[in-house]
Parts: sequence; structure tokens; C-alpha cells
Amino acid sequence: MVKLLNRILNILVFLSVVFFLKKQYNQIQLGRSTKTFEIPKDVKEPDHLKRVIFSPEYIVDDFYKSMSGPASIQKIIVEQTKSPEVLWIKSVKAEVVTSENHTPLSNEYMCHLNVDVNMNAYQRIFGWRKSGINRLFSLSQGQLEVPLPEGFGVPILSWQPLIIESQLLNLSSPERGTKLKHKITIEYVKEQDLTFNMVPLFLKASQVMVGIGNKYCGEWGVSKKSAEKSNLRSCSLGEPIRVNGKISNNIRDAYGARFSGHWVVPKGDHTYSSLVTKILDIPFDSTIHSVAAHLHPYAQFIKIYDITDERIVFQSNVEQYEGKIGLKRVEGYCSPEGLKLYKDHDYRLTTYYKNETDVQQDAMASLFLYVADYDFKKPRDTNSLLKLLQGRHFTKYNWTKGQHPPTTLVKRIAPYSQVSM
Repeated sequence: MVKLLNRILNILVFLSVVFFLKKQYNQIQLGRSTKTFEIPKDVKEPDHLKRVIFSPEYIVDDFYKSMSGPASIQKIIVEQTKSPEVLWIKSVKAEVVTSENHTPLSNEYMCHLNVDVNMNAYQRIFGWRKSGINRLFSLSQGQLEVPLPEGFGVPILSWQPLIIESQLLNLSSPERGTKLKHKITIEYVKEQDLTFNMVPLFLKASQVMVGIGNKYCGEWGVSKKSAEKSNLRSCSLGEPIRVNGKISNNIRDAYGARFSGHWVVPKGDHTYSSLVTKILDIPFDSTIHSVAAHLHPYAQFIKIYDITDERIVFQSNVEQYEGKIGLKRVEGYCSPEGLKLYKDHDYRLTTYYKNETDVQQDAMASLFLYVADYDFKKPRDTNSLLKLLQGRHFTKYNWTKGQHPPTTLVKRIAPYSQVSM
């Protein structure tokens, strides 16, 4: 009897160990993160430092649709510190001002503002094992500021240059000769000034894409066979925008299907949707703490939907200008509580456009999610960083003298007459 009981006990212990190991294995396979960030209840950040940058002068000499106006690219250093150190970006804000005395103007002259970084170098600095894009922040008409919650930030290295790209928009104003600039304000804090551990955020971007010229319109990155097996509906079909005769935002996936993230909206109500699971490529379970959206005039909303849980993760609603074309307000999100995001779930991005005009309009729809980074590693010591900064990813920049690469200004990309729809 005793032997039987011991045998049963051994079997139960064995099964418990197997169950535990299986659970741990599943957590690794599905990116289940057991790590959490502890944020002090009464966290108080030090006073934010500011870096203000002005774009080159733009002259409003024509009507310009989205993604076709004059644009500029600048490389800047947020702060030229004595030695490389970690800075935490807290917010990025864009404004339209006059060239002469920087008096505020209407935000209708802002198409978008992007803050990019050399991602190969960024991954090496912070020890990334996950995928990433070059973009750190993206602002556009209707949402010209991306704030991050108290205690959260996007890390950068003080010596790594940021690439600032901005573009002019003019859909309504008949005035000619207006001289203006885009004013960019970056607020940040230094790691050395913190009394707590900042929660690191990283960007995950997704966009709606329409199928173009495909015999079979499948989902992005999904084979026809897999789509049929998983009972996935086909993608939204559309006609791409052409700028100077070339298809804008022309993308081809691994299965040869063609897509565009910049398309034509005919008169009427239209819904466009894309499966974005592979585009997002979520590396582990986490939470979203800030959201920015990029939309064009006549958009009504954009939402990201968790197919697995059958729930809306976030929806951004839009307010249009009255009496003129443009987006007055695009709803964002900023909260320390966060929105749940899971590695093993499927996600769909949907946007709705309402074109009440008699002519075709153009559309884009992207969401930028700022996600808690459980893979974050603080950079190594200064000497190791200096060696890294002298590597092949940084050879085009003179770090020791602090010389900034020149500004590139594209004076005219394509006025109305060269944008075909």
C-alpha cells in the first residue's frame, strides 16, 4: 500500500513538473512576459529640457495635396553632451509659424512631421533583438503633438543624430507668397537627472493598404492558401495615387501581391481594412501607452481591432474643419494604465472615409503605437559607446566636432496638376 502511494505521489510530482515546464515553454514561444515595470505612485519628473528646431523657409506658391508639397530633411543632435548619455524624449510638438518673427499660423499648412533615426545603430546601442523601423515619432494635421505619460519615455543616445522631415500642405488657402516655417519642439529629460527608472517605450506602426492590380487580393504577407485555410477575407481593393506619373507608396509582399498605402477615395462612404498582424510583428505581450494617427481629409475614424479577443483596442475619431478642407482634430491616446497588446493575437486596422465632394480624394491611414519595451537594455559604459559610435553606422557624422550634416530642401514635389487620381 505504501509503495502504491509513493508511486502515485511520484506520478503527481512528475505531472506537476511537466505542466510547469510546458507553461514556461508556452510563455517563451508566445512572448508571455512575466516582467513588469514598477512606477512610483507619486513620480515626479525633473523639469523638461527643450530643443527647438525650425524647418527651412517654405513659400506657399500653389495648392498642395497631402504628401506632395515642399519638404525638407534635417539632421540634428538633441543635445551635444560632453560624453554620450541616455536622453528620454517626453514629447514632440509641431507648429506652423511665419518665417520672419515666428508668429503662429494655421495648422492647415502642416502635412506631416517625422522624427527618424538610423535604426541599425539604434538597435546596437540599446541591444535590441526585435524588429523596428527608422521612425521614432510621426505627427500630422489634426494631431501635432505626441505626449508620453509621466514616468514613460522614448530613449535616445545624446550623440546619435535625429532626422527631421517635414512637409507643407495647402488644400484651401488661395493666398500666394506666404512665407512660413515649421517649428519643432522636442522635450526631454536626462537619465542622470532621474530619481526613478523611466519606463522605456518603442514604436510599432501599422497602416491600411489597398490591393492594386492583383488577380487575387489577399492579406498583406499571407499566401492565398493560408488565407483560405484561416477563412481570412480578402484585402480592400483600390486605385493608387500617382505622383509625377509614379505610383505612390507602392509595396509588394513576399507572395508578389501589390499594395499601396496611398490611394484614391471616390465620392461616397468607403471602408478600408487590412490585417496588420505581420506588419506589427509584436515581439512580446505588452501595453500601449500613447497612440498617434496619420489620416487625410475626409477620414472619419481609424481603429485597431483585436480579432482574437473580438474587441476594439483603440479607435481614433476625427473632427473636420468647417468651411474648408482639412483635419481640425484627430483623437490620440496617452495613459500610464495602457492598452493590452498580445504577441499571439491577430489584429486588423480599419478606416472609414466619407467623401462628400464631387471629385476623387486621396487617403492614407496609419496608427503609431508606443509600447512598453521589456527588451530594453541601457547602453554600456562610455568607452564602449565611443567605440561603437566610431563604427560603420556612424562614419558619416563628425562626432567630436559636432558638425551637423546640411539641410536638404525639396522646393517642389508635385502641385495639384501633377497628382493624378
